[in-house]
Amino acid sequence: MNKIILLVTIFFNSFLFSNEVSISTNTPNLSILNYAKIYIDQNHKGFNYIKKLDNSNFKQIDNKFLNLSYTKNDIWLKFSIKNISSKSISKYLVIKNQFIDTLCLYYIDNNTYTMKTKGTLHEINYDRKTLNFFFDINLKSNEKKIYYLQIHSISSPIFFSLNIMDKELYYEEELIHQVILASVFGALFILIIYNAFIYLFTKDSIYLYYTAMIFFTALNHLSYTDMNRYILSKTLYQYDIFLALYYLLLINIFVMLFFTKFLKLEKYKIIYNLFRLNYLIIFCIFLSTLVDYYPMDLVVNFSVYIILSVFLIALYTLYKKENNAKFIVIGWGFYTLGTINFALFVLGYNSMLYEYKYFYEVTLLLEAIIFSVALANKLNTTEQLKAQLNTNEILTKELHHRVKNNMQLIISMYRLKLAKYSNVDINNSLNEIELTIQSMSKTHEMLYSNNDLKYINTKDYINDLLSKIKAINHKDITINQDIQDSLDVEKSIYIGIIINELVTNSFKYAFINNQGFISIRMFQENNKHILIVEDSGIGFDINKSTNSFGLEVVKIIIKDKLKGKYIFSSKNGSYFEIIF
Repeated sequence: MNKIILLVTIFFNSFLFSNEVSISTNTPNLSILNYAKIYIDQNHKGFNYIKKLDNSNFKQIDNKFLNLSYTKNDIWLKFSIKNISSKSISKYLVIKNQFIDTLCLYYIDNNTYTMKTKGTLHEINYDRKTLNFFFDINLKSNEKKIYYLQIHSISSPIFFSLNIMDKELYYEEELIHQVILASVFGALFILIIYNAFIYLFTKDSIYLYYTAMIFFTALNHLSYTDMNRYILSKTLYQYDIFLALYYLLLINIFVMLFFTKFLKLEKYKIIYNLFRLNYLIIFCIFLSTLVDYYPMDLVVNFSVYIILSVFLIALYTLYKKENNAKFIVIGWGFYTLGTINFALFVLGYNSMLYEYKYFYEVTLLLEAIIFSVALANKLNTTEQLKAQLNTNEILTKELHHRVKNNMQLIISMYRLKLAKYSNVDINNSLNEIELTIQSMSKTHEMLYSNNDLKYINTKDYINDLLSKIKAINHKDITINQDIQDSLDVEKSIYIGIIINELVTNSFKYAFINNQGFISIRMFQENNKHILIVEDSGIGFDINKSTNSFGLEVVKIIIKDKLKGKYIFSSKNGSYFEIIF
């Protein structure tokens, strides 16, 4: 009896921990990593050794996502896939990591093992329209194949999920992912151009340092996301795989140069001298790479140390009443949060990136926007700007022309690129993104096409902004506006940001049945500008909306840029009154 129980238990456990995946023609997307078993080869013994190993040498994987961070070992996955349908099937085995050095898939075909190789060091194929790597999986009816997947990467951390996917679904996911990334990089490069033009105008090195900092940050993230394949030649792309370490070192150098000048650290001798020691550390790391050493994990940890150091120094200078420190605390706070979570992710620790895929990109954009506003404010307060007003007008018009062309290029490129994969859902998403980009272009044109760069027609500006918002949101909501006031360009930009945030939030969350109205009024009273935005929706508790970056930015603009205050109530809908 005991023997029978033991045999049943062994059979049950063998079934429970089986690494066989059953698929059919009706399996659009299936995560299979938790069906696989893993073996870590520390001595790089190769496939002939691995295929002879008993199953007991492999360990079952319990998760749908594996993160091993930086490792020089070979990672081997073993799994089997069976086609349980009556028809032959052809699907993709998708490894969701876009920059692994080497991927080798082994399987038996006609009694011999076949190997397919992909990865950044092996597949420099610019005709490929996707970022993540995939292998074709072809199975006849009721056919079963055993697969071995070898993963090796020195230039990047090893983390991935493993999915069997329909080809059409895979391309849809990839295209949407690429559009989102393209929008982020488009915005970043617009800010790079903007700050570069300010440097050319002022010759102030602080703008050069910041432009370089954003540029290498964007370049590093282009490399990380593999979007650099669209802007680099094949030769440069192959070398770029191993340049991430140097991008991070350059980012750290320009971060220190920028914040040393922006926070005027020369006044704080001890902090200044200690901060300068970091240049020596960077130089030593650079020298170590000349002897065939690639300390990527060390550089990531060093970058986290620099980011935290800057944030703590900013808090200290804020305590010392340094004027510019408040922008560092706010903007760099977003960047610190995003970068630390990014570093934790690539080092294999718990991170918000597991739950929020684009968390790092959002914090990166927020930091860039806030610092660009801070630097623009610095520019507006200098006597040099007044003395060179004519030059500034030429530069801003040229900037407008280039920005507008850049936005149109993004639209045209992705319309052409995605035309062959067109369907209703993708077209709707692209139309929404295109409307957003066109709205930005039109707003920029209204602000800078006037001969008088100090004042614009605020009523026309707000009316155009509201038209774009309504067109993008596709809801039958009535917008009433009564604009009896006019503002200069700087205040109009801030008011535009505020109205865009509040009205967009109303469209998204205020109306359960997509019916109601939004009212915008602006007028002067007792030499004060007053803006009132209200809706007839369900309202919300502003004190509990702590996760809204947009509302936090609105509060910061009202307090620090407009030097005003706000009144909020939510009895019969939402009521927002701003006095400045």
